[in-house]
Amino acid sequence: MLKPESMVAKIKRNLLTCKIIVGLLSFCLFAGLFSGFGIPSFAAEAASDTSPCSPEEIHKIISGIYAWKIAEAGAYDLQALIDEEFCADPLSSTNQNYITSIIQDPYISADLSKYISSLSDALDKGVASDEGIFPTTLQKSLATLELCIEYDLGREKANIYFIPVKESKLPDYVNQKTIDTALFHTIGEKGIMSYIWGLYMLYAWDFSESSYSPEEIINTLISMQCSDGGYTLAGAEGDIDVTAMTLQVLGEKYRWLFLTGTPGDPDGAALSKSVNASLLFLSERQLSTGDYESFGTRCSESTAQTILALKALGFDIFSHPDFSKDGTTLLDGLLLYLQADGGFSHTTDGISNDMATSQALQALVSLIPEKTAVRDVVPASGVVNESFSAENGHFPYRISICIGVFILSAGVGLFFTLKRKKPIHLISAVVAALLISGVFLVLDIRSKESFENEESRILLNAGEENACSIEFTINADTISADEIYPLTTLYVAEDSTVFDVLKEVCRTEGIQLDYESNSVYGLAYIKGIDSIYEFEHGNLSGWMYRVNGITPGIGCGYYKVKNGDKVEILYSTNIGRDFADD
Repeated sequence: MLKPESMVAKIKRNLLTCKIIVGLLSFCLFAGLFSGFGIPSFAAEAASDTSPCSPEEIHKIISGIYAWKIAEAGAYDLQALIDEEFCADPLSSTNQNYITSIIQDPYISADLSKYISSLSDALDKGVASDEGIFPTTLQKSLATLELCIEYDLGREKANIYFIPVKESKLPDYVNQKTIDTALFHTIGEKGIMSYIWGLYMLYAWDFSESSYSPEEIINTLISMQCSDGGYTLAGAEGDIDVTAMTLQVLGEKYRWLFLTGTPGDPDGAALSKSVNASLLFLSERQLSTGDYESFGTRCSESTAQTILALKALGFDIFSHPDFSKDGTTLLDGLLLYLQADGGFSHTTDGISNDMATSQALQALVSLIPEKTAVRDVVPASGVVNESFSAENGHFPYRISICIGVFILSAGVGLFFTLKRKKPIHLISAVVAALLISGVFLVLDIRSKESFENEESRILLNAGEENACSIEFTINADTISADEIYPLTTLYVAEDSTVFDVLKEVCRTEGIQLDYESNSVYGLAYIKGIDSIYEFEHGNLSGWMYRVNGITPGIGCGYYKVKNGDKVEILYSTNIGRDFADD
């Protein structure tokens, strides 16, 4: 039996041990919470601010976007994001949105030399390849390249849609075949979008010869306007995004006519009438919340494009009476999609994604006055990923878990060491913790949802939880082909996109599917299905999709199906005009 003194000493040791264990566990818990879920404070502040108007306040939101994208890509800083993530896929439309925004951001300076080299190589190789480059991708990429070159040469940060250059520098960076292909084989080749990006491309250059002059493109665009004042990819009704994008490239000529006071010119009168009709179209469709609804879904991209349209035309979005609904502005509408992580979502109940965030960034940067006085321009290398900084108390999530495992194991080892007075327990616990942490870091442990659609459940059974019923078909009857996939009732997971369903149907049915993932039309551009490819039946032939008889204005990778939808994947020989009135 222990003496009273020994019992007291033992109790004290046990109490001390318990305090140490509780302290370690508490530290582990709080470290995990703060590092795993910690977010930059400016993101929360920006989300609660419904109407920031000063350049500094707007740039807080822009900084949140940079932080989100850097963390999402796993880069160390903004310069590394450019040199690694963007250079790895320089033809990506969203990557180019980020690049052009950085170019116009007066608070940031970046080195674009590596990106210029990567984009130049990708363009030359793409044009020389058997498949070539999609016309609008080539147009936008060459305009982006010229923007980057001008920026790299140290000239003033230029407007995204127009650069008053004395002489284009493109011939020094890409070969003549690439330039000739863009100038003579892209404008008008893919409907209205190839006119829009073609005009954007010509504004960026100083080439006098092309298949269309800027004036001819402007007149062609005016002739393509719908009776409701809008513009569309196909059909008779205007689409918000296409209308806003058309206004953006018409803005340069419109501003010139307005500033020089020559609207009496016949071409100027036609342009002014067209622009006013489009502005009325956009104003009438703006919601009381400041944003827009596109084909039944409220989305951020339409709002971002409308902001860019008004800025291109020279209007102030905060004071324009037609775009302020009871004091609610377009910026208020856009900020409805700002997420706590700093990014922007496609829908109000969605999560941050690249397409929505990159377009929101373009719109926000356009709201900062060109002559904004900045005391200290921050280099891109100075915009760092906070998750890499131990000083800020933020650690990557996986490292947080490893630290927690190590501390917990060390605590258990210390407990038994104090209790049994054998250091071997502490040594064994530390070794075990190091082994477990090492295995966890080496293994790429991910959730099921992080894999490709082949690994996720898109097609469900009737009655399953979170299943919605849709009708789905794939056909090419415009070329008298056999029915590829008959109209079938499917039960799909909620929040599935049209592309999710198409990809899963093609996989399960063994239907050939070929697509590229960097088109300006959305997440994925469908090139071929069942060995039937675009351009095989005319210059305007290719795959399109309709939902309930309407052609949405967003890519199939972003359109989420709803219960009762009828989804048609159709082959068109005339960019949708051959079935627009079905």
